[in-house]
Amino acid sequence: MTKNLLIKPLEEKDKKKTFKIAVPGSKSYTNRALLIASLAKGESVLTNVLHSDDTKVMIDALRELGVKITEEGTTLRIKGCNGKFKKPKKELYFGNAGTGVRFMASTLAIQNFECTITGNPRMLNRPIKGLVDALRQGGAEIEYLGTEGFPPLRIKGGFEGGKIQIPGNTSSQYVSSLLLISPYTKKPTDIVVGKNLVSKPYVDMTIEIMRAFNVTKGKRLKYQRFIISNKTSYRGTTYNIDADASSASYFFALGALHGTAVTITNAKYNSAQGDIKFVDLLKKAGCEVKIDKKEGITVKGPEKKDAEGRMLKSLGNVDMNAMPDVALTMAIISVFSKGKTRLKNIPNLRVKECDRILAMTSGLNRINCKARQMADGMEIKGHPHKCHGAEIETYDDHRVAMCFGVLGTLIPEIVILEPECVSKTYPNFWKDLKKFGVKTEKK
Repeated sequence: MTKNLLIKPLEEKDKKKTFKIAVPGSKSYTNRALLIASLAKGESVLTNVLHSDDTKVMIDALRELGVKITEEGTTLRIKGCNGKFKKPKKELYFGNAGTGVRFMASTLAIQNFECTITGNPRMLNRPIKGLVDALRQGGAEIEYLGTEGFPPLRIKGGFEGGKIQIPGNTSSQYVSSLLLISPYTKKPTDIVVGKNLVSKPYVDMTIEIMRAFNVTKGKRLKYQRFIISNKTSYRGTTYNIDADASSASYFFALGALHGTAVTITNAKYNSAQGDIKFVDLLKKAGCEVKIDKKEGITVKGPEKKDAEGRMLKSLGNVDMNAMPDVALTMAIISVFSKGKTRLKNIPNLRVKECDRILAMTSGLNRINCKARQMADGMEIKGHPHKCHGAEIETYDDHRVAMCFGVLGTLIPEIVILEPECVSKTYPNFWKDLKKFGVKTEKK
């Protein structure tokens, strides 16, 4: 039986003036690089690979498709299949890994065999209609095995490329999924994005990794159209995975809220991850931020608090569209900010691992922090002196758990339900939190 986790507030005697840590590799980079290396011709070596639930299901699926993957710690050696996988002996299961299901849906659409992909109950409620419609436009044969518009899917190949219309407002992963397979289609792929594309940095990341593996012929026209040639293909290479900026945000938040100089030694400010710009928001809120190419990124928050326990400036209206995964971390920062903070332009948070807008505002209200849902985000009023402990429902969402874990280092009696859900992207999070001096207790 899973035990809940009580987070104990960090005592002054345990606070460190400085704290350094390296966070795991990026899930987003890892799953993209895994798929590209598997499609490539020749052998690839991936370093600083993230080992987590989401990357494990991707590795398991690729092995089931005939890809030879050798693990040496955080280094993987992958023998690519030059675009052609083997028919699996069973359906491919991805848990609640959105990147796995969406990227593999397109990948299977260019194969010459039939295959089923599925996931856990939450994954079967995450939309995929926009991507399926796009793949069908290019000739793919795809059948819904459950509710129309959602996994599981039976895919029989047939996708040839050509001009494809796809919505951009649900998930940028739809566009990335098509981009990833475009070198192997019969026709050049011309992707036309309808409505505004969300989370643009993730598409930039996809293109960056494609270029690293030899696919350089293509055009991006204002994020409204992408044209990729089918005259080049991926070649095996050695590729290092960037540190996960979303995972780094929790320790940056600890530095901001405790007045400790926290350094993420392997963080890169020039990473394609939009979430790395979270440090810019912290700087505007009153933190000191130091960026060093060799030493990493350091964040230190102010040491003085006002009478109500607030130490940071409210940023008012904050557009989080380019960094949606750290919107939850910004919500925690907002609890300790003077005034009202509105985190906006993130309606797609409702179709993540859970409805994150609902999960976050519900959790904050449980601890007596005034928070409300908006159509495209959430609003938080910073009055930490009024907050108290509560049991926090994580909805099996790793980011909800880690954010309230950070909050529990300041507010007594925060109990995290289903704390093991952090294994989705950061299996050692609670151990690393203890390195900061935080004490926890199983309940």
